[in-house]
Amino acid sequence: MVYFCLRCKKIVETTAETQSVRCPYCGFRALKKGKPELVVKTMKAK
Repeated sequence: MVYFCLRCKKIVETTAETQSVRCPYCGFRALKKGKPELVVKTMKAK
């Protein structure tokens, strides 16, 4: 799962083994869940 630290704005990745609630870079405890990239479908007009 991908999270973003709200203080230092770095990407924090967690796995099933290491589910911590702290940023490993700055120690801040507020993380925001990353959103999946938006996929835009284009279609030809008839």
